[in-house]
Amino acid sequence: MTRVILIFGGRSAEHEVSILSARSVANAAPKERLEIVPVCMAKDGRFIDPDRSARILAGDEKSDRGDDDFSFETWLRGAEADIALDIGERVVARHDGKARSGDATTLALRPEDLELAAEAQPGMNNIRGTVVRANYLGAATNAGVRVGETTLVVSIPRGRDVVKEGEPVVVRWRPSAGIMLAGGS
Repeated sequence: MTRVILIFGGRSAEHEVSILSARSVANAAPKERLEIVPVCMAKDGRFIDPDRSARILAGDEKSDRGDDDFSFETWLRGAEADIALDIGERVVARHDGKARSGDATTLALRPEDLELAAEAQPGMNNIRGTVVRANYLGAATNAGVRVGETTLVVSIPRGRDVVKEGEPVVVRWRPSAGIMLAGGS
């Protein structure tokens, strides 16, 4: 299926006409071949997120004001953002498109997406830390790794090398594994 971004609205006097035209285009699009993603530019010149834009396109909501927490440029740019962590490290992660530069964010990661290694690996997010605990759970070992003021939990499947408390390690993960969410923890 092909994804099509349908941009409509704008600051001109033809704002309402643009909405009607976009509605006609969306209704005529072959649903079995095209996924229409509506993005409205409000009368104030700011963009509106696709969920709210769909309600505007359906006639259920007005489009006078744009969204304060939606950045069309960030959303359109793609799935990844460069993030400066408060421990002095930089990582790359997917994002929800709502955070702006300088905002507090939360980096959400699943323990099973993290791995421990002795060395950094190019193309991966790599953060150095120290093992502070290792809990043996039968099928896996959960290792607590201190990184700055935070302890990350890394799930190590059975059969992999076991870590020891006090051991320096690199916690690494694929950039596509985590997601940056607007709002601090």
